[in-house]
Amino acid sequence: MSSIWRRLRFFGRVGWLCLILANPGCADPSGYDPRNHAIDTYFPAPNILAMAEARAANFWAKNSGRFPSTKLLAVQGATIFPSDIQGLYPKLLFSETGAVSFFAHGLRGATYSNLTMFSVVIFDTQTGRLVSPIGYAVVDLPPRESVARFGPYIARYIGTGWTW
Repeated sequence: MSSIWRRLRFFGRVGWLCLILANPGCADPSGYDPRNHAIDTYFPAPNILAMAEARAANFWAKNSGRFPSTKLLAVQGATIFPSDIQGLYPKLLFSETGAVSFFAHGLRGATYSNLTMFSVVIFDTQTGRLVSPIGYAVVDLPPRESVARFGPYIARYIGTGWTW
């Protein structure tokens, strides 16, 4: 009887190991998140666009060797006030990632003053310029240097672009 339990325990441990190693989140070194992080489009001010473009170009100049296959970078522009987004509640409710941080505290304490939103703009590493002057409003930011989707673009998120 004890040999059966030993075998079951062994196969249980091996089974867990197989599940952990087969998990695509653990096996994918790029950390790609297929969910759309953008809850809406946003038009940042020209000075924010220029600052984000300069920071992304500086980041790419220092780190292009680390990510040779990267074509697009997503750089954080500025903080957005919730009043800048029209019809915010349904956009948060039906977004793929935005509702997580907003509704995590429960509906009773869910006010827009507790909400932190960021603008993210997309930088093309081949042209050295922003893809467009349109940015994206994001509530839940992906991990830094991971690959995520922002609207129609799949880009490597670099945070603010400041490197140490």
